[in-house]
Amino acid sequence: MVSLVANDNCVVFTLRYIVDYKRRRTMKTELFTKILNTIEATNGEIKFASATFHLIEAPGIKVKINS
Repeated sequence: MVSLVANDNCVVFTLRYIVDYKRRRTMKTELFTKILNTIEATNGEIKFASATFHLIEAPGIKVKINS
């Protein structure tokens, strides 16, 4: 089963599959390798994107304590 969730920042696909518990890591690697190879074979028609935000400098904070 493949489900899709889209919002203003990203698209998330969730892949659910049944596999013998002894092969779960191997199968996950095989599936993701095939997915990545398939995306790469599109010659740029499908791309991964990511937004990154850097906090360069925070403004100073003044604290006054009344005792």
